[in-house]
Amino acid sequence: NLTQKQSQVAITGLRNHAALNGTVGRIVEFAENTQRYEIRALETGMFVHRHLREPLLSFSASEF
Repeated sequence: NLTQKQSQVAITGLRNHAALNGTVGRIVEFAENTQRYEIRALETGMFVHRHLREPLLSFSASEF
C-alpha cells in the first residue's frame, strides 16, 4: 500500500528537480484531501511532492 509512510519508491517524472529522477525516496506523508505524496529523496534529503495520479514504483528493503 503506497499510502503507507516509510514505503520506499522510485522517484520519476519530476520536471523541477529532474536530477532526482531515477533515485530512491521514502514516503513521508500522504495528504488524502489533495491526493499528494510528500517524498524525501534518500540521497539528498530533499522533499518532493507527487500527485497520486502519477505512478510510483514501490521497493522492498531486500531490493537494495
